[in-house]
Amino acid sequence: MVFNERLRMHWLTNLTFLRIAKLALFTVIILGSISCSYIERRRNPNLDIEIYSSVTISNSWFEINPQKPLKAERQVNQVILWFAEHQKTSLKGGGIIRQDGVAFIPEVELLDEQGNIYKLDISGLDETGIAYSWRGQNNGPHRVSLPSERLFVKVRIKSSHPINISSIVWRNYNPQDFK
Repeated sequence: MVFNERLRMHWLTNLTFLRIAKLALFTVIILGSISCSYIERRRNPNLDIEIYSSVTISNSWFEINPQKPLKAERQVNQVILWFAEHQKTSLKGGGIIRQDGVAFIPEVELLDEQGNIYKLDISGLDETGIAYSWRGQNNGPHRVSLPSERLFVKVRIKSSHPINISSIVWRNYNPQDFK
């Protein structure tokens, strides 16, 4: 009888130990995946996806249907046009400045799976490229995040003057990832 009682106590102790070990392993896996995600965001705060390369944008809409729909995964969402050659630019001077002094800014729109159009506005400009963000339905003074529940199935771009683009990128980032 004492032997059976000891065997039962030993079995319960082992069962409890296994339950605690499984819980500890589960906790380590969860914390490890959270840490890896955080480290990856710190290491690469930009989530850049090239959606097209090497194209000349002109005055008719150039439409891109990405292989996978685009999603606003982070707080800041941009479409970036990287110029094939350095350009003279000026935000106050009207955007990209041609050699003859004429300034222009290409137009960029996103279309979601329901056919809604999101007109993007310029959010950054230098001699290497131009970035566009959404300012919301009321076209407010600050950029806002695109709706995260929407999938964007098309990017449309046109320009009043031809411009050679080396790459078109979909960028997402969280500002706090740069701190």
